[in-house]
Amino acid sequence: MSRLGEKRTDQRTALDQLKRDSTKLDRDLMNYAGDKGSLQQQTKQYEAHERDVKTKLKLSLNRNLLGELSAKDIEKTRLELKKTQDNLQLEGKRRVEERTKIEQKQLEAEQELQGLQEAKSNETNLLRGLEREIAEYEQQEQEIQGILQKFGFDFELRFDRERLRTAFSQLLKNLDQSLEEAVRIRDDSTESLTSLKNGRLHIPEEIISILANQDIQYDTGETYLRNQPLEIRQTMLARNPVLPYALILARENIELLAQSMNRMTMRRVIPIIAYEDLGVSLTSEDRFVQTSEGLSLVCLYEGRVFDNASLVKLEEELKQKQTEALEQYQHYSEERNEAVAKQAICGRFVYKAEYRYVLGKKLTASEKQLQTIQTRTDLLKMEKATLRTAQEELEQRIQEMKASLQKAQVAVETFETWMEQEGDYQTCRRKLAEIIEAITGSEGKKSELTASLDKLQAESGKLSLEIERTESASRDIRKKYISYQNAPEAELVEGTLEDLEARLRALKASYSGEIEQLEKRKTELQSECEKKEKEITKLGLLESDYHGVVYDEGTVEAIHAEINSLEALSRKRQQEEKKAVRDEGSADTARANALEEIKKLGAESPLSPEDIKGDFQERRYKLSRQHTKLLQEIELISRKISDYHKLMEQISSYSNGVSFEPVKGFRPEQDIKAQTRVLGEGYRSVETKNRTQTDALRNKYIGMKADYRERNTNISNIFKGLDLLWEKVDMDYDSYYYLYERMSLHKDKLRELIQLHENQLSNLERNKKDMIQQSLLHGMRFFEEIEWISDHSKVRLQGRSRPVQMLKIELSLDSSDAAGMRMKEYIEECILKVREETRAEKSEEDVKKAVAKLMYSRELLNVYLGNSNIPVKVFKIDLNMQNSSLKTWEDAVRENSGGEKFVVYFSVLSALMAYTRSRTLEAAGADEEKDSSVLVMDNPFGPISSEHLLNPLFEIAKKHRTQLICLSDLKQNSIMNCFNLIYMLKVRTSAIGSNEYLKFEELIRDENAIQNDEKLEKAIFRVSEAKQINLFD
Repeated sequence: MSRLGEKRTDQRTALDQLKRDSTKLDRDLMNYAGDKGSLQQQTKQYEAHERDVKTKLKLSLNRNLLGELSAKDIEKTRLELKKTQDNLQLEGKRRVEERTKIEQKQLEAEQELQGLQEAKSNETNLLRGLEREIAEYEQQEQEIQGILQKFGFDFELRFDRERLRTAFSQLLKNLDQSLEEAVRIRDDSTESLTSLKNGRLHIPEEIISILANQDIQYDTGETYLRNQPLEIRQTMLARNPVLPYALILARENIELLAQSMNRMTMRRVIPIIAYEDLGVSLTSEDRFVQTSEGLSLVCLYEGRVFDNASLVKLEEELKQKQTEALEQYQHYSEERNEAVAKQAICGRFVYKAEYRYVLGKKLTASEKQLQTIQTRTDLLKMEKATLRTAQEELEQRIQEMKASLQKAQVAVETFETWMEQEGDYQTCRRKLAEIIEAITGSEGKKSELTASLDKLQAESGKLSLEIERTESASRDIRKKYISYQNAPEAELVEGTLEDLEARLRALKASYSGEIEQLEKRKTELQSECEKKEKEITKLGLLESDYHGVVYDEGTVEAIHAEINSLEALSRKRQQEEKKAVRDEGSADTARANALEEIKKLGAESPLSPEDIKGDFQERRYKLSRQHTKLLQEIELISRKISDYHKLMEQISSYSNGVSFEPVKGFRPEQDIKAQTRVLGEGYRSVETKNRTQTDALRNKYIGMKADYRERNTNISNIFKGLDLLWEKVDMDYDSYYYLYERMSLHKDKLRELIQLHENQLSNLERNKKDMIQQSLLHGMRFFEEIEWISDHSKVRLQGRSRPVQMLKIELSLDSSDAAGMRMKEYIEECILKVREETRAEKSEEDVKKAVAKLMYSRELLNVYLGNSNIPVKVFKIDLNMQNSSLKTWEDAVRENSGGEKFVVYFSVLSALMAYTRSRTLEAAGADEEKDSSVLVMDNPFGPISSEHLLNPLFEIAKKHRTQLICLSDLKQNSIMNCFNLIYMLKVRTSAIGSNEYLKFEELIRDENAIQNDEKLEKAIFRVSEAKQINLFD
């Protein structure tokens, strides 16, 4: 039993040790499991990051069996990534350089294209000018060809101006002769008809006017003979053939008539016969009269005027003759006018024979040049398009390159970050492997412990069973031993234990009552014994400890007393323990609060529990020495801080408040004061140099600003914008760099503005040439138009064999080249004047007025002629046509009478109206030769009533196809005979009473001459303010 007890005790000890080891292993496994989970999570994170990096960077790095990466593979990958980054950087630089080259090429192409466009514009203008000149030349040549073919001239005469002028002169001479003959016949017929209407064919109107003005009674030979019978008429004509031409007066009126005719000149002789001398006979033969003085007179009178029947035939004959003469006159006039116009057209054809060939060559060369420019322009546009496309592609590639470079940089940084984490990953793997290995070992140990524990528990169970059996057997044996220990010795009985026990039971049966009591007592004692054994077991006493101890009641009582005291002490200790637990909780709470307070005070690492249990005095002594040392270091640091503050103040005095960014990688020297002093002196030197350059730059800026003050608005605005920056600028880099950027920007803008102004100047130069050409053409047009007015003012007057030029404007031109030079100089002077006006900052309206004044048509004409004095002459009509002549406008206005002035004014007005009407109709495309006009005049016959003034007035109106409607209160025959249609208002007295009334009468001198549209049915007059117009506008 002792052996089994010892063995059971050993097993219990071993089992407790195994349980403790198992608990420790469980705790270690739990710790290992936590560490393993954390390390596995870190490993998964590392591996996930690794997979992301490999996927992102497309790497194929493989780990070995130990989970390590090859150093060669890492270095190779690093070099590849770095090489990719470097290659991308080089490629990016190359792309940027390529973009710069493309932009330069684009700029050059754009500049060349602008030049080509300008050249194309110039060449196009030149080509258009050549085409226009060729078209004008061909048009004029075709027109000249038609003219020359019409007049039967050789077409080659178009280049020989002298021969052509001679041919036209001969043609005009022939036409003038025919025209003069037609005019003569027309005038004779008209004069004869007029005289017949007035009842006198052979007596001039001038004499009749004098007689009417002098109120002299007269009679003509025609009238006198017409009133005589035929026989008497013939007798009187036979005796005096001069009688039809004679004026019959009273003798006393002959002298009066002679006095009135002292200053007159006439183209015919007018016989004057007194009534008393009508019976005088002259020697005559067949209308030839011979006077006694030897003078012969041919009297070719018209005998039909004396007979009314013959007079009608004569009038019809004269009218026919007049109509034919008028038709011939109109025909020859038209022919002559057309010849003059065609001559003028031919005169404007001033080209040389090779002019068309030269123009053709220039046109071909211009077309070739234009085609070359166009081809080059198309090539440049294609090149620009190609460059633009290449630039766009290159920009896209550059952006892609930048993105790739950024990705490459990110890849390098990612790879380096990954490599930095690789050590942590390997450490984590090693720790994880160690923990896994430790877990494996612990689990193995735990398995062994579990197996040992199971085995030990099984053995313990077996041992317990064996002990129980042994104890049961022992108890039985003890029971039996107790039964048999006091038995007396007996003889040995042979037999087995069972046989002996059977025999014993049989004996007991015989002694059952007494034995049962004994066994009952024994059982009780055994139960008590088992309780005691359990108590002994609880007390942990071995059998050897109490075996041999003699039971002593006093000792038992003493032990009981000691047990009671120990129990009381145990209860006291339990109370103390509870109090200690409470104190421990309070202390833990106080410690935690103190720890929080300490952490609040800034102590990062309070004392550990081991230090708290250490030697406080020693630790305090050490801390005191450490505190003293730290105070010394603090004092040293304070001195350094003070020195650094002084250095900062010194540096601030150098920088004058300018902020600086610290230089990366700057390392102060050991003697920082000396270094600061050297750097300060260098800074002061650089600052002085910068201030000198700044002052020089500012002075240069001020000088440039003064030079360009009020010269250009754009430059003034630029200076105003820069002044604000100059006011804000300090001695720092950012201010001047910003000022530099703004100045660079303005420089680019000014360069563009200068280029724009250069283009504008070139355009202005071309515009100036165009202006000179247009002004020259304008002056030349005025010159030609004025000549046209002068040429078309010719009127045929009685007493003149040729048409009389009523208005003559004397224009003298030295040469076209000289006129061109004068116009060029004048335009340049005008440009200078306008420039001065603009610089004087006059308003746009004032400048426009100045330009209009300089470009006044009269000014351009003066410059074209080279002379501002343009004499104007008008034809002054005298009573004697032979005394009529051209006079200057001033003399004509000063010397002429009222009637003569009226004719002069009327001739000028009619010429100008005819010119205006002709040019208006020409612009409208109408036929100017078929137009007519009506002029209404109020009482024009106040100053003009004489026939020598009325005839020119109506000839002028007829020349310009103007119908005159005149309002007058005069009723002289000289006035009435000028109109075929007359409306009269007469004042008549009523037959009953003294009332007066107006009577309307219509007088038509010739019904056949009245057209349907000549009757005035309705007229609307609009009164407006009259305004004097200039002769030259």
